[in-house]
Amino acid sequence: MSDSKYKIHIIGAGISGLISATVLEQNGFSPVIIEATDSIGGRVKTDIVDGYQLDHVFQVLLTAYPAALKYLNFESLELQRFMPGATIYKDGKQTTIGDPLRDVSLLFSTLFSGIGSFSDKIKILKLNRRLKKKTVSNIFADKEQSTFSYLVDLGFSLKMIEDFFTPFFSGIFLENKLETSSRMFEFVYKMFGEGYASLPKAGIGAIPKQLS
Repeated sequence: MSDSKYKIHIIGAGISGLISATVLEQNGFSPVIIEATDSIGGRVKTDIVDGYQLDHVFQVLLTAYPAALKYLNFESLELQRFMPGATIYKDGKQTTIGDPLRDVSLLFSTLFSGIGSFSDKIKILKLNRRLKKKTVSNIFADKEQSTFSYLVDLGFSLKMIEDFFTPFFSGIFLENKLETSSRMFEFVYKMFGEGYASLPKAGIGAIPKQLS
């Protein structure tokens, strides 16, 4: 198939547009990207202000993402990893919880955090083990429901859902009712459990720069 027969235009030089162009070029086509702004990356951008790197909004790269593994060179990005946990601020107090199986330093803070009951913590361990065995294709082929009803069906207490799952996943789903599909919850949760949340040393904007 000759690419000379086709004129392909991609609207937007965000991550999706850049990867689309990459795939097309790998298959012999020469697409043109049309971008409304003066820079690439869409929402994935980093500004340098007075010597400080300022990422646009809060974004991290999950190293287990299949597409990231396929299209990015992690070594070149010099990824800086976050600890596998979360810090929760409630009633003026700061509490850190996480996966002690991946970072033993999180064991005591997680056990005595006051976030969720002991039963909730056991259920999290069970959820971790179950999703590690479940493939991504099986996740998206499974029946779906809201994330909230999914967590309730798993037996998590409403306090655990309110104190941890809702604030954590609201920032990912961009909605605070946990109405997002349970399929997406399982996928994101699995990615957090199998990889690390990280940022390129040069800021999140290094990702579109590398793709370009």
